[in-house]
Amino acid sequence: MGFCLPAPVTAQDLQGLQYFRLLGPLFDHLHTAGTERDRAGNRQLFYDQYATWLLLDFFNPTVTSLRGLQQTTTLAQVHARFGIRRPRGGAP
Repeated sequence: MGFCLPAPVTAQDLQGLQYFRLLGPLFDHLHTAGTERDRAGNRQLFYDQYATWLLLDFFNPTVTSLRGLQQTTTLAQVHARFGIRRPRGGAP
């Protein structure tokens, strides 16, 4: 019995993207949260992006792993709407 990898996430698998048009402005004030300690100025993931990423996970139960959630950020539709890049760490 071998380990079975889940199928890659596609744009057709994603749900609830229309709600982010309403939720997006609510997260605008979170963009600067926690940035006062970033003296190097090299922050790439802001709190508003992180909150959006988590909500994307809650709206899409077909994304069953952290790797699947990471794959959603590589989709052109997600990147264009949210501007979230693929988080670094782990295998590609």
